[in-house]
Amino acid sequence: MFLLVLLASVAAAFLIFRPIFVYIQDAKNLVRFLAPSLAAIINLWSPSQVFLSRRSLSVHQTHQRLGPVVRIQPNHISFDLSEAVSDIYAMLAR
Repeated sequence: MFLLVLLASVAAAFLIFRPIFVYIQDAKNLVRFLAPSLAAIINLWSPSQVFLSRRSLSVHQTHQRLGPVVRIQPNHISFDLSEAVSDIYAMLAR
């Protein structure tokens, strides 16, 4: 029983603290982009907006509030710049 509780505690600690360590490490230097609430650390903001059927509106309002480039998930950047389209999709044109 003790082993099961210990294992569950270690698993819970891993699930809680791993995203924080990844955020602090920031291998991709994404910390420079603003994010709503905890969206930069955990993958719950965007799926919660999808669940509430308002993701597009929320992302649009976030761009209005935080600027043309925002981080809506730990590894997801949203751009609201028409100039960025050619840079983002340049690889497909080749």
